[in-house]
Amino acid sequence: MHIDTETLPHCKIEEDQTPFTEYYIIRTPLFRFPEPLSTNNLESSIVLFGENNFKEQLTMLHNIINNYEEHELLENYQEEAFDRKAILDLIDFYFEKNKDIQRPWEKYNEHYSEKDYLDVMIAKRAGNLCYAAYKNS
Repeated sequence: MHIDTETLPHCKIEEDQTPFTEYYIIRTPLFRFPEPLSTNNLESSIVLFGENNFKEQLTMLHNIINNYEEHELLENYQEEAFDRKAILDLIDFYFEKNKDIQRPWEKYNEHYSEKDYLDVMIAKRAGNLCYAAYKNS
């Protein structure tokens, strides 16, 4: 087993074998679940997505917030007050921080996508995660 630290999130890589078969590789993203920085679910959700390199989710959130569509398009949005410029700056910070870092599902051409892993995040954070729902999901 080893950890690929060149991806974000990092990825645990293990070799395994079943009887009478060839070796196969199991790749598991190691998601970070940072403690919320504030009581603001939107800000905490952006930090969670940024720390785990969810570029599609950050792009959708940026567009929704920039276009003042949070009431209509964000899941679990609780009408909380937020500083629009500060939230957009936070998203831009993660765009810049992660721009040259690959995600494990891209690097290894996994059958799973960011959307699949978003479902994991939603399950772990229940109603405490603000996110943009994918179309046709």
